[in-house]
Amino acid sequence: MPLRLLLCLILSLIWAAGCQKSAKQAEGKPDSETAKPAGQSALYDQFDPSKFREKYSPKFSRVSNASDFSARASGDIFKSVEIQGDISKEQFQKVFESVQAELFNLAKSSPVTIDGQPNSAIKGRPEWLFKMYFSDAKPDSLHGSHFTYSQGPIQGAVEILTQALGEEYNFGWKMVVVLHEKPQIEAGK
Repeated sequence: MPLRLLLCLILSLIWAAGCQKSAKQAEGKPDSETAKPAGQSALYDQFDPSKFREKYSPKFSRVSNASDFSARASGDIFKSVEIQGDISKEQFQKVFESVQAELFNLAKSSPVTIDGQPNSAIKGRPEWLFKMYFSDAKPDSLHGSHFTYSQGPIQGAVEILTQALGEEYNFGWKMVVVLHEKPQIEAGK
């Protein structure tokens, strides 16, 4: 749990720095760091976590957590949506399939190149995903889907991770959607 708190603190500091930059822009002060990073994919630009959260949160009968987050850390950029609440296993499966189809169709409609069909393998996925969103969970208790994509030199992935909460998976579910990529690095840097 302390690692998750440390990650939350670091991400909060990143968020606060972004707010300062936004305030400078509102005042009309130039800030070269506020420019959109070069090499961000069209899919990354099209994915809006808050709209996604607003669409899928009502599918849960009682939402105990619904948040969205965007950040830049360790050279990666990512956007995420987390929804946790009460929903039956059958209804959750329908929501999961809808989320998976929507994300895959969004990628197909953008200029990115998708590297294959969605894959349900959890093993081999980035370890930071588990530490940040499922710090107390064992990887074998997680399920989900992912696919990777590229646009020129940009490499990215769409991750959907889920975990059943409560006895026999009937008390609720947690779903995290993360879109992450490494922006293009300018030549000579």
